[in-house]
Amino acid sequence: MPRSWWTNLRGDVVPYKSHLFLCRESELATIELDRPTVTSKFNPPSIDCLAEVDVADCEYSESVIEIEGVVSPQSQGAVHCKDYHVHMFEFAAWRRPGQPLIEQELTILRPVDPAGNWSSEYPKLNICRIRVLMSLDQTRAIFAGVSEEAVDQNQLSTIAEELSKPVVVSTERLGEFTLDRSSNSFEGSFHSTLFGKPIRVMIYEELDVEFIESCVALFNGLTDDSINHLCRASELYCNDFLESVGEPEIKFQNPRSVLEIVYPSMLIVPTANSTREPVVHMELNCDWEEEHGMEWVIRENQILYVGAYGGCDPYGDFEAQHDWNYAWQTKSGS
Repeated sequence: MPRSWWTNLRGDVVPYKSHLFLCRESELATIELDRPTVTSKFNPPSIDCLAEVDVADCEYSESVIEIEGVVSPQSQGAVHCKDYHVHMFEFAAWRRPGQPLIEQELTILRPVDPAGNWSSEYPKLNICRIRVLMSLDQTRAIFAGVSEEAVDQNQLSTIAEELSKPVVVSTERLGEFTLDRSSNSFEGSFHSTLFGKPIRVMIYEELDVEFIESCVALFNGLTDDSINHLCRASELYCNDFLESVGEPEIKFQNPRSVLEIVYPSMLIVPTANSTREPVVHMELNCDWEEEHGMEWVIRENQILYVGAYGGCDPYGDFEAQHDWNYAWQTKSGS
């Protein structure tokens, strides 16, 4: 699952809403947590109960300490837990006052009032000093309060300045890739021979140019049989959806006519598996299903998934012939 998906405290996939649902990659930047329209009475957990905020399998120390750090530029989110929300953000670098800087991310879990304006209280690259209950492995901390002591800006301001600078990597064949710090992903583009226009490319964490090129080459090198299979499966998805909402089906002149109402959003490049097998994991918009759009997964020139966007693992097992996977309801070359 891409890094920009949040997981709640139990490991469930959760974008930035308080309820569970699947969201397309291209929508993540615009999603905010739903908040109640009425004012709630917020009673933060006591110090003795702080460890209960995190129900993950993680051990915490018994005493609260003070730390200071730089808020990461990565996107923030929240999940519902008991009578409050848990606001989750990260320190990109942090330390205990007077001790050496630790340049590894620390996840902060902060109980907040569901009706409050919690999302703007710790903006990215803010330098702050807070009181926390620290996990024994120093990867997670539960917010206990704001420190009354002044923050030592030494080193932390340098980290914040570096994180504010753009990161642009030039490649010979695919042009420039720019780091989006909010999702920790690189974005660029390639020219699609199928659609005859540029398409966005997104890759998480490491910019593996050689692997990106192999995924692009796989998509641009699809055989006619594979393209026809893609189109027939997309047409079937289209008319099946229209039937389900009581709309008349569309009569396409030929298999590739469906591409006239399909609009590629981005090629999502995963971290390469052990064999560095190239994959096509495409998010698309379409006229018939504006909310969930469409998703394609292709490996070894085989069409493995066509259907509503659900954030598939492109290296996953697609053997099961589910009704909602229209790739299995058509046959390549027939």
